[in-house]
Amino acid sequence: MGPDYLPRPPARPAALQRGPGKYLAFLGRISPEKRPDIAIEVARRVGIPIKIAAKVDVVDRDYFETVIKPLLSPPDVEYIGEITELKRVSFWVMH
Repeated sequence: MGPDYLPRPPARPAALQRGPGKYLAFLGRISPEKRPDIAIEVARRVGIPIKIAAKVDVVDRDYFETVIKPLLSPPDVEYIGEITELKRVSFWVMH
């Protein structure tokens, strides 16, 4: 398998915006190994909304339905679903 050339967050996001961001971001795959449940817990503890842009593979569907889905409660947790590579760049730039 070759190298992964997916877009990455800017090396210096502070240079793109002044002040705190408006949300935390979880980008990847919903799975027990990635622990999005912990990301949601951290976001809630610090009082910052979290946006989750992640795919759910068939093998992880039960984990999503039983563990993650009950934690998805707007407005503090927003599940966007899987996004394209082009949209990943704008996802990292907090608006």
